[in-house]
Amino acid sequence: MKNFYPYSIIILFVTLILTGSCGQNDYPSSLYTADSLASANPDSAIIFLAQLEDEMKEETEHTRVYYSLLKLKANDKAYVKHTSDSIIMSIVEYYEDRDDKRHLPEAYYYAGRICSDLGDAPLALEYFNKGMDAIGERTDIQALKQKDLLYSQMGTLLTYQNSYDRAMDVYMKTYEISKILNDTISIIYNLRDLANTFRFLEENDSAEHYFTMANDLVEQTDNMKLKAMIKVQTSLFYTYLNNYDKALDIHGRINSNHLKNKESYNLLTGNLHYYLGNTDSAKHYFKSILEYGNIYRKKGASRKLLLIAQKENRLEDANKHLINYLYYEDSINKLKNIEATLKVQSLYNYQLREKENAMLEAENKDKTIVMTIFISSSLTLTILVLLLIQYIKKKRAEEEISKQEAEYNRLLILHKEERIDHLREKLLTRMSIIKKIDEGKTVKLEDKDWTDITRILEDVDDGFVSRLKNLCPEIKTTDLGICMLERLKLSNKQMAYIMKITVEGIKKRKQRMKSKYFMNFDSELNLDSILDSIANNHQL
Repeated sequence: MKNFYPYSIIILFVTLILTGSCGQNDYPSSLYTADSLASANPDSAIIFLAQLEDEMKEETEHTRVYYSLLKLKANDKAYVKHTSDSIIMSIVEYYEDRDDKRHLPEAYYYAGRICSDLGDAPLALEYFNKGMDAIGERTDIQALKQKDLLYSQMGTLLTYQNSYDRAMDVYMKTYEISKILNDTISIIYNLRDLANTFRFLEENDSAEHYFTMANDLVEQTDNMKLKAMIKVQTSLFYTYLNNYDKALDIHGRINSNHLKNKESYNLLTGNLHYYLGNTDSAKHYFKSILEYGNIYRKKGASRKLLLIAQKENRLEDANKHLINYLYYEDSINKLKNIEATLKVQSLYNYQLREKENAMLEAENKDKTIVMTIFISSSLTLTILVLLLIQYIKKKRAEEEISKQEAEYNRLLILHKEERIDHLREKLLTRMSIIKKIDEGKTVKLEDKDWTDITRILEDVDDGFVSRLKNLCPEIKTTDLGICMLERLKLSNKQMAYIMKITVEGIKKRKQRMKSKYFMNFDSELNLDSILDSIANNHQL
């Protein structure tokens, strides 16, 4: 908990004076102070409310219920995760029984917040809608602020449920309310939410428009934390579009000292250094994410560290980062399975509650028939849900194993191809082949040069030359040489200089070799693809 700040004491003192002078005597003045403090400094409000606990035991039920609501409000504002709905449900019931128009919207709001924390999205949305109904057609400032909060939470929940079109409608409503209230900070957050929702819908032009509006507006404020957060998200958006010029421009104007959580900033900075080729700096930021970041960012950082290690030919580090990448990928998929299961269970529980309500309303009718239908439907739905969950888990597990195997093989092949490219360039440079060709000089490879080429392909390409000879025992020396040069990705012109054949002659030889040695391969494949297949398939 944070300590009381000086301005908190000022708020407390001023509120006591104002509440005493305004005639608000239905609650003790200390509760009005706590309410004001909860919005300005929730950590201090929690401490202040705890000090009132003994005093509240002697108060009326009316006051004790409001005190309990304020404690939930302070905890929610301080981002303390709710773990039970028992207190808020009793508060809601109290205000519903008395049709308390003053407190019902706020009670419904925190009921929705608590249900959201407990993973019951359908019930949370129901309470947020009840809050809107309780406000009704009121357009006073307090009502508009309550609507703003309710719409904002509804948008967050709908986004979590991947219902982006509905989330967009809700975010538009809260954006319009924030403009009426002339609440600049809320407007900036609304613009940010709209931009991200358009990005999820892959409507990137609209997303860019709202990010630009958010950046323009935040520059008119003195809120340094908000400025830094908006710029980080905007720069990340441009990296998502591969527009690194704009991403770099915005990144250069971020003051990271004002960021409370630097995970997104570190990932952004690492990606930009990677793009610029500053691998040492990129590694520094990616490694910091592995130490402090969440599982999604650790996966992204591991992938970039793997690519850097491959480029630097650090095979042991590359293997370590590949293992980390696959581990985080597996963990994320397990987490998604759990979230999917919770969503199904949450929806099922919501449907179950609806069935229970319907049953209670019809209890004066044929109770036996209603109970039979309800129980049968519940059992059937339960069995279907369990079967569906098991099938989804099994299917995703099989797909994940196949995906991981394919990704691992792809990375191994990519690593091998990069090594071949690297060694080819070193070989060509040492033999001055490209220089001689550019100068129109004769290129002559000695036996030692052919021996070096053979050794490279045998070592790096897992015995490629030996397997080629076993597959085509009758292959001629000249044809074998062309195959090795083709595997090294030399152009027809370079081969022609080396083999002392015209470019056209090289092309014809390749075509004849396909029909002579590789008749068992797909006729649509070119020689390069056939040789790739031989290099990467050890069973041939």
